[in-house]
Amino acid sequence: MDRITVEGVSETKPVVFRVRLLSGRGVDFSEDGIIREIAILPSDTLYNLARVILRSVNFDYSDHLFMFCNKMPFGWNPERICYELVYEDDQIYPDLRGVSISEALRKMGHKLILWFDYGDDWLFRIKLLKKPPKIPEGCPLPCVIRKEGEPPEQYPAFDDENGES
Repeated sequence: MDRITVEGVSETKPVVFRVRLLSGRGVDFSEDGIIREIAILPSDTLYNLARVILRSVNFDYSDHLFMFCNKMPFGWNPERICYELVYEDDQIYPDLRGVSISEALRKMGHKLILWFDYGDDWLFRIKLLKKPPKIPEGCPLPCVIRKEGEPPEQYPAFDDENGES
């Protein structure tokens, strides 16, 4: 059953998402203006969308779990819908590698949260742009079409034995 319909999403026409880094490692980045706009085909998977987002901020995603949700992924919320990267049989949510972006948008709506690295709790807010900017000619999909702000280091160097940088 489709809970939400997202008008104007075609499998063959690229969509553009605005992605904002909200927080990570206990630090609030929501006002720092770390924004990316990403063009991708709706037929692509949530896994590939996550890869593009994480690469756009120079994060290594190879050893970390992540999930997409329509609501913040903390606490109980019966309206929350999530898809996660699954490596074991004891999954709670469906595996995002088999879910197309268009399917996720129909079920979750046009605003998503990407929760990356459950230890450092990197949170990204993702919004489907209803009036997307023009995709530059020759930009192979998926592609980052706008970068604003410098992302923090995923693994900052620590100076002292107390773990302070």
